[in-house]
Amino acid sequence: MNRINSVKPLLETKFVGLYEVNYTNKNGNEKTWTVASRKDEETLKSIYLEDKKDKIDAVIISAYHRSKNKLVIIKEFRVPINKYILELPAGLVDADDDYFENTVTSSL
Repeated sequence: MNRINSVKPLLETKFVGLYEVNYTNKNGNEKTWTVASRKDEETLKSIYLEDKKDKIDAVIISAYHRSKNKLVIIKEFRVPINKYILELPAGLVDADDDYFENTVTSSL
């Protein structure tokens, strides 16, 4: 059962849109989530409400701190799965971007 109930645009610009997503959490409570996306309202609704396949338009950053011997991760609440997850930092890419074009190696 899909827990996302509705998607409403708050602001749509040439580069990004801001949307209010209403969802039901695992305790049955209605909640609101704000989403920033490069996808338009119709596309988001098809993904969130109709479970349509989404194309990949994001990348991850694998940051490793050499002197501390640790991988950098973040803990973030994700509404679609209704829980906190540990993840790598990430970002969006444009359709014509080369995913590897801006690869940077730094020594920490």
